[in-house]
Amino acid sequence: MKTRQKDRDAPEPQAPWNEVRPRLWIGGHFWTGPDGTVQSAVVEAQFDLVISLFIRAGHGPTPGVEHLISEIPDNSLTAEQLHSVQRLAVIAAAAVRTDSP
Repeated sequence: MKTRQKDRDAPEPQAPWNEVRPRLWIGGHFWTGPDGTVQSAVVEAQFDLVISLFIRAGHGPTPGVEHLISEIPDNSLTAEQLHSVQRLAVIAAAAVRTDSP
């Protein structure tokens, strides 16, 4: 199972998600554990809001967690897809600002 293309110079993810700034996390569907095995990243109730640009069955979040979905390809985007990404970015920024300590 591949977590990212090998032609990229980025290392394999070493955690299911990483904090990029306080209260803003990024993650994928798979990560490489300490023993080198690929593991599923499954969101349960760790976060108040989950924004997905790609979904995979069984990866969460649990019912009751706000989950916004806008499937975005790794390719050129349409005007509608760009608008969706902009809308989700505004929502994410507002959530981080609102919940800041």
